[in-house]
Amino acid sequence: MTSCPLPVEGEFLLINMMKLTNIIAVMLLGALVLPFFWAPLVMADSINFQVTVVKTDFSGWANVRVEVWNDTTLLAAENTNSDGDAFLSLPVGGPYTFRAGNASTTALVSGLASATLVGVILMPTAIDVTPPTSTITSPAQDASLNSLTQITGTANDASGVQKVEVSIKRNSDNQYWNGSSWVAGQTWLLAQGTTSWSYSLTPDSDGSYTIQSRAIDNSNNQETPAAGNTFTFDTTPPNDPSNVQSPSHTPSVWSKDNTVDVTWTDATDNLSGLDGYSILWDTSPNTIPPQTKNIEEGIQTTTSPALPDGRSHYFHIRSKDNAGNWRATVHLGPFFIRTLASNFVTKTTNPGDETVDNKAGADTEVRKSGAGMPTVTVAKYSSNPGSGFSGDVGKYVDVYIDSDAGIDEIEIKLYYTDYEIAGLDESSLRLNWWNGSSWVACSDSGVNMAENYIWAKIRSKTTPNLNQLTGTPFGGEGSPLLLIPTLTWTGTIAMVALLGGLFGFMLRRRLVSRFSG
Repeated sequence: MTSCPLPVEGEFLLINMMKLTNIIAVMLLGALVLPFFWAPLVMADSINFQVTVVKTDFSGWANVRVEVWNDTTLLAAENTNSDGDAFLSLPVGGPYTFRAGNASTTALVSGLASATLVGVILMPTAIDVTPPTSTITSPAQDASLNSLTQITGTANDASGVQKVEVSIKRNSDNQYWNGSSWVAGQTWLLAQGTTSWSYSLTPDSDGSYTIQSRAIDNSNNQETPAAGNTFTFDTTPPNDPSNVQSPSHTPSVWSKDNTVDVTWTDATDNLSGLDGYSILWDTSPNTIPPQTKNIEEGIQTTTSPALPDGRSHYFHIRSKDNAGNWRATVHLGPFFIRTLASNFVTKTTNPGDETVDNKAGADTEVRKSGAGMPTVTVAKYSSNPGSGFSGDVGKYVDVYIDSDAGIDEIEIKLYYTDYEIAGLDESSLRLNWWNGSSWVACSDSGVNMAENYIWAKIRSKTTPNLNQLTGTPFGGEGSPLLLIPTLTWTGTIAMVALLGGLFGFMLRRRLVSRFSG
């Protein structure tokens, strides 16, 4: 056996042994000396050794056992691995005796026969007392995720990383994952890989989790785990924003203002938290905005771009949380825009005959007949909303109904003054309809000269028909008045005398011609 004190800082380690049988050794000047490697040592409470056992004949040996003794006290023992290595940790001090032999020999514990003793060689590595380090790269600290398949990280140590372990805690109840279920008490699980490692994990429920890692190096130094990374696993979409409304416009009511203000109350998310919204303006009632955030959380108002004239403008908004989950969409609309029109009057009618009166704002009445209950809007145009036409009265109105169900007839009455139709034949007055590209005469139209209004009656088979009253301009038209000269009494007598003389002259010529013949 060989007894040697542990070296101190700056010393070299050399083990000399007596000549024994079945030993591989190096002969130097006729003496038996075992190979050795030196390295500066670091003072510590304990030192980790990597020991290699060398023997020429291992027949009949199941394993080699290495022991370290201090006089009669066994301090450490370890069976070697397939490479002949054993890893031992000793407190600073000594002297120590190293023993090695057949692990199946029970006498090894109390003493080792010289015939079975083998050489003990310290491996050519520096003595390692520094624990390894490990880092979790994913999930990151404070991450919010809606999917996860594995934990990943790295580890590092000068003597090499032997293994990495992870601990997974469910923070809602402080339970730990043991590989198949959640249990009380911290559990460490072996990761795959060493310097680059991973552990497969998909949380079975939404919530907060904390992951810790620890590495063990080839000298059996174990890392003291750091606090780890805490992340949120969230597969639940946030709530919709509430109170989505327009303070500037009322849906389905015509407005001259072509920019619409919209406000809402922030959506909520109880796990990862609200991240923001995707909003969209278009002319379809059920569009889903793309999964691209364009408004941050905390912002609760927006204004549309300038919208063209029309009756099918819609606002769409959907919310997104910090884990990347998107909610379904809230829709608002339709908004009706008529930038040239003004003086709007809107009324929801009752069954039967009913009149929507906008004479004050547009010189117009609209009478509805039938069991239907449409919402009727009447407005005025300050100028021609289409192209010019002959006999233009210069009065233009807009009529809209939101539904033609149950309606027998809509009668439009456009009132005028004598001054407004000066130069036009009053009896020829009628209403024209703008079809989007030209003015077309209403097929059932006329004038009430006693009450001074032009009328048009719209039914399911007229031009336009009831289904075409979707915010439709109407304009008055009349034929130019034929002018007849006005004569005085004296002028009339003179005219009669002139005509009589002309008639007599022509009669005499005819008689003369007849008798001459």
